[in-house]
Amino acid sequence: MNNSGGLAVLNNQIYEVLMSTDNSNNWLEALAELRSAPEWEDWQDLSRGRYLLSRLRRTLLNAPEKLTGNLWQQTTEEFLANESLKYGPDLDRVAKDFWADADDEQSLFRRAAVAARYIDQHIAPGSVPQAPSGTDEFLTKDNTYVFPSPRALAERPPTMRHGIKRRLLLNHRVVPTQIDGRRVLISVHPQLAETEQAKNIPRKIGCCLFLGFRLNQISGRKDFIAESASADGPIASILAEQLETARVDHCDTVVWPELTMEPVNVSVLSGLLATSPIETPLPTIILAGSWHIKTGDTYVNRGIVLDGNGDELVTFDKCLPFLDSKPETSEGIEGSDFIQLMVTEHEVVALTICRDFCDGNRLKLLEECDATYALVPSLGKESTVTASLNTAANLQTSVGTLSAVSQQLLIMPDEEAPRHAGYVIKAPRSPQKLEISSCKETGQFISFKSGA
Repeated sequence: MNNSGGLAVLNNQIYEVLMSTDNSNNWLEALAELRSAPEWEDWQDLSRGRYLLSRLRRTLLNAPEKLTGNLWQQTTEEFLANESLKYGPDLDRVAKDFWADADDEQSLFRRAAVAARYIDQHIAPGSVPQAPSGTDEFLTKDNTYVFPSPRALAERPPTMRHGIKRRLLLNHRVVPTQIDGRRVLISVHPQLAETEQAKNIPRKIGCCLFLGFRLNQISGRKDFIAESASADGPIASILAEQLETARVDHCDTVVWPELTMEPVNVSVLSGLLATSPIETPLPTIILAGSWHIKTGDTYVNRGIVLDGNGDELVTFDKCLPFLDSKPETSEGIEGSDFIQLMVTEHEVVALTICRDFCDGNRLKLLEECDATYALVPSLGKESTVTASLNTAANLQTSVGTLSAVSQQLLIMPDEEAPRHAGYVIKAPRSPQKLEISSCKETGQFISFKSGA
């Protein structure tokens, strides 16, 4: 279909609106350019539709706050649904029909939002495609991943108080291939959900801690690198008990803390799973903590994810080392230059270690990950979990990410072991309402339903 005449009329119309607005008009220029994109000719095609979603979302997010804030908060779900029914079918015809009566900045903004919502709904399959062998099918030509992933579980529908990042797209998540100079790496979980109904249930997560936990560091260094770990009792036996409790509690996700899982303990865990796998309706994620691993002449703080059979799915490295006023207690690792996400049929899961999550300067980066869940092995004191709670609250508000943090209490060599093992943030629906005391845990295994 050739609609170049209609597009010319449309772009002249947008140009007139642009000239009548203030200097915050870059988004209108981008919208005029986008409306000339050839992808509109066959937007139902998945690759073209995903590209348009990425461009529409970025264009709308760059609009001035009077639109992304004030106007969006006044835009109800009923309005979006009605406008989609009214104007959406015109996307299948001449482009100018869709935009015909959008003649001011506010109506252009809302019409672009309706276009995004209409495409979001109509290219989202009733059944999310089989777990893909790679991620190229989700990569658009503007270097953005667009994943089919429901924005909210059935019992948590969108509301007007949700910002545009969280509510514009209900069936897709958009992630750049690079954020703040760091590459975004994608790992695809090979396991499929057991049933379609299973995709609507929240994850059941288990977080593991160790009573009396101690870290021994390599002597003779001017910085901190872990050499071994100990706890009140053989760690192998504790792991077996934790894994059995996770199985009894029907956990599909289990997280151990940062720097608690030496390679030998990961091997024990893998062997236990190989002998007696964890089988759950959702793809099983076993985040086996992290450890300092030597790579060449340097060390990295490396996390590892196993499946329910104990097989390795992916490893990922910490970006920001722990820094202390004393060099000998500062982490002597080389920071990673990538961000690791894991994708299931219907979820995007961010994998981050301690400071990569709790550092306040990382909030924008984590928001750009647009994840369903953030799983965080952590190690530290009360100040660390305080910072993690702030991040969890901000992420949940802005993009709806549910954050599960398993933080082992850091005990210094000259300190007596306290009565609690650490802190757990239980992927809450409203983390901003939590007190630090509610995160303190005295047991070695804590299970919970995410989003509660």
